[in-house]
Amino acid sequence: MNRISKLYLWLSEGRIARRCARLATGEGQTMTEYVLIVSAVGIAVLAGYQTAGTDLKSLVTTLTAEL
Repeated sequence: MNRISKLYLWLSEGRIARRCARLATGEGQTMTEYVLIVSAVGIAVLAGYQTAGTDLKSLVTTLTAEL
């Protein structure tokens, strides 16, 4: 048996195959997905807050100077 066949058998019948099968079922992914979504929303809100905060500060400064 050549090396490629042995490697294929080792991957398809070993621990790696069992782990891949467990990942393919989708078990245990919901909490990870929620964490990623909440993190992305938090980053977007923080970026928006920083941008809007800078714009509002300059707007208030401009209005104060004109009054």
